[in-house]
Amino acid sequence: MEERLRTHLDTLLARLGREILAPHDVREAVAAFAPTPRERRQVYEQLRAELTANDSAEAHRALASVPPDDDWELDDGRFVPGVPSIVRRALCVGAIFYQAVQETVAQEAPSEENVAVAKTHLAWVRANLWDDFTDAERAMLSADVGAWRDETLGAALARAEVFGVLAWALSLVSKIPHYDEEFDGGVLAEAYEALRQGTAQPVLRERWQLRRANTEAARWHRRACVEPGAPHAATSFQGMLPRRPSDDPEVTATDFILFKKPYIHLTDDERERAHTIATGRHIAASWLSGLTTDWDQPPTPQDGG
Repeated sequence: MEERLRTHLDTLLARLGREILAPHDVREAVAAFAPTPRERRQVYEQLRAELTANDSAEAHRALASVPPDDDWELDDGRFVPGVPSIVRRALCVGAIFYQAVQETVAQEAPSEENVAVAKTHLAWVRANLWDDFTDAERAMLSADVGAWRDETLGAALARAEVFGVLAWALSLVSKIPHYDEEFDGGVLAEAYEALRQGTAQPVLRERWQLRRANTEAARWHRRACVEPGAPHAATSFQGMLPRRPSDDPEVTATDFILFKKPYIHLTDDERERAHTIATGRHIAASWLSGLTTDWDQPPTPQDGG
């Protein structure tokens, strides 16, 4: 961080330690010395990191007043991202998924055209989004075209479910599919390109819809993480079911239904597929609900819902 920003940040930290500030006061203070959006994001990130590391009561109180970015707002006492932050995050996640698709095509059919498409997109990503990625995401995208390892490709392709939920939140896709069905890759590619080209018209869904999506994703994530053959795996999930299970076609009185059968009877391949879907959707929905801000540390199955 530049010395200019560091000096002002220290002053703000001292102020937060001795007086109670509202979020709009913090925003005004940060805007006074950090004129660009990127500088403000850097300041907010550093503020939150230092307050989180401080175990004092004053630091815990101050943390409740510091948003992760300018457009984050309080919703039922919790900071949640606004449209600009969601669009920026969707672009980053979508770029990883889209690059993985192009990388797969370039590896399976390494024609000059396919390789050129993958290289062109990767160059655009590095030039326009690099600072907005997390450290783990930058490490993933640091490999050149043709050099992606299988595990990296798999992890990147799994971002489709994360991007799908973000695109749904922005009303760029119509619905979140059932938890035994992935988002349509072609639809996601169109949504990503619309965001990248600036032709999309994002409209944020209602906050209650985002919270409900997180509750559902957390529930499926927890179910996906139960080891096969665990004692009473099915009945142990009765407490997670709706009070009137017949109102929810996805569940029965004793276990979740996926691929038209009780979860406990899924094959290994079906379980792996269900785990990937639920985990990806929970990562996005938890962030949209303000329950997590660290994309390199996704939510545990017990978070949210």
